[in-house]
Amino acid sequence: MNNRIYIDIGNTSVDISEIEDDKKRTFKLLNNDKFFMKKFKKIGFTSDSIFYISSVNFSKQYEIVNFLKLTNYNYYLLDTKLMKKYLKSSSIKIDNIDILGQDLFLDLIASKPNSIIVDLGTLSKILYLDKDNYFVGGTILPGIYSSMRMMSEKTDLINDVVLNDKRDLNLLSKDTNDAISSGILHGTVFSILKFVEKIRNKYSKDAEVILTGGCSYLILRMLIDEGLTNFSCIKNLPLVGLSLVYKTNDEELLFEKM
Repeated sequence: MNNRIYIDIGNTSVDISEIEDDKKRTFKLLNNDKFFMKKFKKIGFTSDSIFYISSVNFSKQYEIVNFLKLTNYNYYLLDTKLMKKYLKSSSIKIDNIDILGQDLFLDLIASKPNSIIVDLGTLSKILYLDKDNYFVGGTILPGIYSSMRMMSEKTDLINDVVLNDKRDLNLLSKDTNDAISSGILHGTVFSILKFVEKIRNKYSKDAEVILTGGCSYLILRMLIDEGLTNFSCIKNLPLVGLSLVYKTNDEELLFEKM
């Protein structure tokens, strides 16, 4: 079977998984890295590589796709038409598919019924897929690093904040950097816990939480310490969804727990 490259292009970074037979390599490239394309090309794709791409960042998508075109690689780019086609052969029901982001679509199809999906990326998204596999809706919050940038950009006296993500981070601090870190991390944790509680109370007490996204690792231990139950943490759920859309049967390899 050909070398398969799964690419999830986000607003902050690009996640890449390369699969050949039962072997996998993973990469994360930051969008603002001035050597982004140089590093992308250095990954060392083979001549028979096939690329499966989802994106919520059109400028970075253009860079990558333009390179693939110039080098004559085979690639498939997810779009709304393909998303609709997938839904016709699936049990999942999404009635706002025309406006739903690709990342959220892939999160949903890679999850099972009665799931609360918490996707922590540039923005924090919380979605609920009910027991009948119907997408009820979601909520969107500022992401962890987005919150940091906003505080730095909008205030004169707070600059160059470095996130302190140590497990023993105090709830309250007299140190400005730690106080900001606490506010962002604890604030995210408390928001998630309250949303999960409210969703479970309203829709299903036994709904499972699925954590995913590049910032999940920052608060996973804090969520456990604060009492989150019945959950799993998946490294990159959208890549699992890409495998399902294109029926490449790589979902087990891509379904990597943190």
